[in-house]
Amino acid sequence: MIRIRGLRKKLGQKQVLDGVDLDIPTGCTMVVMGRSGTGKSVLLRHIIGLMQPDQGSIEVEGGIVLAGATSSRAKRTARTIVPRMPKRIFGFAVT
Repeated sequence: MIRIRGLRKKLGQKQVLDGVDLDIPTGCTMVVMGRSGTGKSVLLRHIIGLMQPDQGSIEVEGGIVLAGATSSRAKRTARTIVPRMPKRIFGFAVT
């Protein structure tokens, strides 16, 4: 499970993520939709550990991966998360 609580991120003067709460159960497929500039990519970058939140936390399988004012250990952990992918996508083998 991925659990996001109170995620906030400001880029320049724009508040891109403003208190996002989201639960994604293990094995669930989720779609993030919205207009251009609404924070979809910023949210995904936080989930995979490429960006640090200003506030809030992201837990993966019960362990906090990212939080505002994150420790260097948590930053290293976030960068090592690799999503499980099927061996075949759209009929092509992934190697």
